[in-house]
Amino acid sequence: ESSRAPRRGFGGTSGLVSVEDVVEQIFGEIQDEYDTTEDWTERQLDEHTYMLSARHELDYLNEKYGWELPEGDYDTVAGMLIHFYGDLPDENEVVEMPPYSFQIVSVQDTRIELVKLTIEDRRSERTGHN
Repeated sequence: ESSRAPRRGFGGTSGLVSVEDVVEQIFGEIQDEYDTTEDWTERQLDEHTYMLSARHELDYLNEKYGWELPEGDYDTVAGMLIHFYGDLPDENEVVEMPPYSFQIVSVQDTRIELVKLTIEDRRSERTGHN
């Protein structure tokens, strides 16, 4: 069975509990096919800076914005950052992957939630000198 109806002391029910509810209480929120991406932040702050949910898939961001975020044994921004940082970064830590710089804005439990991405302006590196 995948769900149960908890019973009160006198036999009445007090709701419905699924296996997913129990697992999420132990391990934290689980993204599945029923969850939406509506609450995933994706906002351009200026020409070179973005506020992003770390749950975004790299394929999606690379395709939408023409970025070249590195791909590997991870699918999401959070997975990539943990891979390159070597551990779960703390809030306000910065992970540099030139020309991309990710500031960790929010961490919940063992999950990166929100990052601020700054993309180095390569035009500003050109000084005009040969």
